[in-house]
Amino acid sequence: MVLTEARDLFLNDRETYCSDKTVKNYRNNLRYFFDFVSDRLQKDPSQISLEEIEKLDINQYSIYLKNKIRNDNNPNFKAKEPRKISARTRKDYLKDMKCFWMFCIENGYCQVNPSEHLKLPKAYGRIVEPLTVDEVNIIDSCYSINSTYGCRNLAMIHCLLDAGMRPGEIVRLKIQDLHFSEGYFVIHFSKGGKSRIVPMGRTVKKYLQYWLEKRPDCSHEYVFCVENGDPLTGNALKCVIDRLKISSGITRLFPYLLRHTFGTSFCLGGGNLEILRLYMGHSSIETTQGYLHLADNLRFCNNIYHLDPIFFVKAY
Repeated sequence: MVLTEARDLFLNDRETYCSDKTVKNYRNNLRYFFDFVSDRLQKDPSQISLEEIEKLDINQYSIYLKNKIRNDNNPNFKAKEPRKISARTRKDYLKDMKCFWMFCIENGYCQVNPSEHLKLPKAYGRIVEPLTVDEVNIIDSCYSINSTYGCRNLAMIHCLLDAGMRPGEIVRLKIQDLHFSEGYFVIHFSKGGKSRIVPMGRTVKKYLQYWLEKRPDCSHEYVFCVENGDPLTGNALKCVIDRLKISSGITRLFPYLLRHTFGTSFCLGGGNLEILRLYMGHSSIETTQGYLHLADNLRFCNNIYHLDPIFFVKAY
């Protein structure tokens, strides 16, 4: 079997249970590997059989990634100072390649896995400092609750900050997912297709109610919309955060910093790690543990944004 045929079967398999974004990442990341072996063997990937790829090719690909310059294949991107891709990005490329070869082995498309003994690089992520109380006050002051879309933006920001939602989950959030009287959200179709329940604190509840009072009549049930009434898109949310970065002066601001602040603040408040995993929709506790490690380093800081006390109330 040739590489391109195996790739198409692999992506078709992933489409049955992965999100469109995940499948797109698999496709893009495998393209780097296919381009590399194509140059190395001087053949088109449609003419390269799985058996032709050897352990040496895999090791050389890992070395190639180690020295790869960011966006070096993008003619529209001109960096002031060329930088190599991060260890985390390199690890992602190699992990997706190893998944591809494991799929081929499991389905009998080849007998030997050339990536079996490849060691993945250690990715030491930089410390992402959570938002402080003062910074959140600055963010809130950038909008007026008397403005329709000021209310919308405050509600979206606090869904990220006070409920730990992902940007895509905000875009897909529907009115029937808001349980004001019971005090919780139901978040459907999150990463991995799972659903979860997250408590609704007083601040985010207040801004959501303000927004729904001003929300224009729409032909859909999504909570958030743009000015013409169409459902909010991921790009529209990104534009809101980009403009907020300028108006607030908080240059490190990005959507996941708000979710990151939620996770860190929960740990600082003494929250249970397994409960945080459920609230954030992580499939692995290892991902959640990163927030605990950061919180341990920030114990001396008392100005980190505080979550609503609802997150720390015992069931009975």
